[in-house]
Amino acid sequence: MGVAMNLLTPRLNLLFYDYPQVFTAKDKVDCYYVCMVVEELESGPLYLALQISNKRLRGLLSGALDLRAIYQFPEISLFRLAEFQEDGETLAFTGAAYDMCPVEYLPDEGLYFDGDEIAGEALEHNSPVSHIGLSVKEAEKNAQIGIAKLSEFLALYQNVLKHLARIAAKEIKCKINRKETPFNVDVYGFSHGSFTVHVKSSYQCDLFGDNALLAAAYSKLNGFIELAESPESAVIELQKIKGHAANSIIKLVEFVDSQCCPLTHSWASPSTGRSEKRDLSVSSAKALAELCRQRNDLFDEEIVLEGSIVRANEEANTWKMTNLRDGKRYSGEVDPDSGLSMTGVIIGKEIYRFYCRERVEVVLGTGQEVTRLRVYKIEKNV
Repeated sequence: MGVAMNLLTPRLNLLFYDYPQVFTAKDKVDCYYVCMVVEELESGPLYLALQISNKRLRGLLSGALDLRAIYQFPEISLFRLAEFQEDGETLAFTGAAYDMCPVEYLPDEGLYFDGDEIAGEALEHNSPVSHIGLSVKEAEKNAQIGIAKLSEFLALYQNVLKHLARIAAKEIKCKINRKETPFNVDVYGFSHGSFTVHVKSSYQCDLFGDNALLAAAYSKLNGFIELAESPESAVIELQKIKGHAANSIIKLVEFVDSQCCPLTHSWASPSTGRSEKRDLSVSSAKALAELCRQRNDLFDEEIVLEGSIVRANEEANTWKMTNLRDGKRYSGEVDPDSGLSMTGVIIGKEIYRFYCRERVEVVLGTGQEVTRLRVYKIEKNV
């Protein structure tokens, strides 16, 4: 049975009085519409639906255009008459017998809606977007920031998103290789106030599912920022996700602390219709950073390697192993607190099992990651 194409699904309510008066909607091929009530029938309200581009819809949502301009000067004269179906969740529409909005249906001039700039940009770009406000001292009067400082922040921010997206992927049982970044993002603008960076997905829609993971990463980051007002609660949450994700978040918190730079993180996706904003103060970041420095157990992930030793340096206590599980080579060092040594390790012939702690560090300025492995337990002839 085919899918009915003459249906609209409401997305964002703009004006409500007894029932929805003005709202946005989408059809089955993801085109946007603005719907405005024009009559009250015995069967219920009748809406005049007008197809609208993402860019023009952003103008309406941001307060740059009023509702009358949308209907009086349509981009495409595709007017529809729509009514809610019995399920109350979708509207069935038919074509209207006119190319221009009847004068009696035109709304009054000056009907603007409270602007949500970020939600509007998400619609325009058809992807999740975020605005990150950095209240650095140099941005007090002008939209400016030191290059090194911005580069450091962007590397830390992208690292946080990557690891939170991995957690989201794991929750939905979506497999991502260890070296793979589950999404791509671009900086697409800056704005005044604090120095505000605008970030969006490199892809539209849900190509390869990356947008769903990016939106989940944005949401998880805001959830953590909210917890940061209570450092003890934040540490409990970090304990749950300990390892690379926790380490990346702590590095971001330390940036806010060391730079005395309050952070504001806002995000929206085309499906949310509204942006979500959270603030991380310097005082909260400082308290949390100090608490985390006392907890070395938050930073490392446990990794078990099994294979033959390719190289062992007794003097430097370093090693290289070919891992049997994935055929890749891993190198590292001996944990200085373990009491172990590479003395006596047999090259090539024996199979060893190395229990390691892995920590990922971001190289400032390049955004590249350096993985450090330290073995703390060794089993031979496994």
